[in-house]
Amino acid sequence: MPYKISPIPHSKLVKVSLRDTGKVLSKHTTLKNAAAQIRAIEYHKNKKTLI
Repeated sequence: MPYKISPIPHSKLVKVSLRDTGKVLSKHTTLKNAAAQIRAIEYHKNKKTLI
């Protein structure tokens, strides 16, 4: 998985970033919402278009 979920200090919130580039995809989100975001990104990335 190319995504990294890391905790924010002094908070119960997390941030989601790309492992290889370090680009932050979302900040100050809950762990549940971060996991849902990663699932949504993977779904749309692997989605096949019907032509």
